[in-house]
Amino acid sequence: MSLSRPFAIMPLSIHHGEGHVRIRTVLLLALAFLGSPATGEPEDPLLELEKKAQEANARHAGEPHVEIATRLLELAKARHGSGDAARAGPVYAKALAMLDRLPDADPVTKAVVLDGLGACLNELNRPQEAVPHLRRSVALFRKAIEGDDERLALALYHLAKAEQRGGRADLAVAPAREAVEILKRLPAPDPRLSCCAPHVLGECILLAGNAEAAIPVLEEAVAAFRRHGDRYAGDLSWALTTLATALEELGRAEEALPRHRAALDARVKALGPDDVWVARAHVRLAACLGATGRAEEALGSCDAAMAVYRRIFRGDNPHVAIVLNLR
Repeated sequence: MSLSRPFAIMPLSIHHGEGHVRIRTVLLLALAFLGSPATGEPEDPLLELEKKAQEANARHAGEPHVEIATRLLELAKARHGSGDAARAGPVYAKALAMLDRLPDADPVTKAVVLDGLGACLNELNRPQEAVPHLRRSVALFRKAIEGDDERLALALYHLAKAEQRGGRADLAVAPAREAVEILKRLPAPDPRLSCCAPHVLGECILLAGNAEAAIPVLEEAVAAFRRHGDRYAGDLSWALTTLATALEELGRAEEALPRHRAALDARVKALGPDDVWVARAHVRLAACLGATGRAEEALGSCDAAMAVYRRIFRGDNPHVAIVLNLR
């Protein structure tokens, strides 16, 4: 059973202040497109943040200082928010090294940096390295913050994802469950995180071997995504696929079938018709159709998958051979 998630559909991380970072980035990019009032030349908001970090480093001659760490954190968040985990991770690491050398460093800031670094490492398929940073982040948040806090929920969510990706779904269930519970108690939590957290919890429960217990959690996640219409269509498609997988594991293919159909529809809305993950949705639907005795429809879904693969790769491809074998 594979539940590996495409990055294009559901990023592995939801960043601290993501809405703020992305809105700010969009505005800066819009200004950059219009050009500088003085020169008319485009301005890169990330280059501006890099410049500020370099200026702060020069002012303090590279010695540990909270201003340098703050500027590095701003740059790391912006890179991470733009989807560049490979370049964001080292900047988070520099900020962490700086904060670790400051005896009076703010523990919440350090927890945010640790969470960002751990999330980046997990996105880069390095969960074993991510987990210690994320555990440390959670511990710092617990000590520094009283009561429920979305930043703690986010760190727990990232920890659950790293444990899951590292093949320890049983260890991922507890942090995922706590993240869900915290978000439910908050008056206005981040809407996407509030949908993604129960999906990750259900996925972890399923991977830990309890499909029966996973189903109501996954149904809750699907319902949460659907309340936002098409806003999170890609996320919804993957939650539906996970729910369908849980139902199939229990021999309930008839109930899984409409979920596979809905997952395909949502994925096309999110990614367009010609995408590898759309082709895979066709394949999953074909397998379920075959399991329910709908051979003719299953062949049609196989043909649809092959057509997508051939349009993408323009000719024969190992994916096509796999579908032909299924067919």
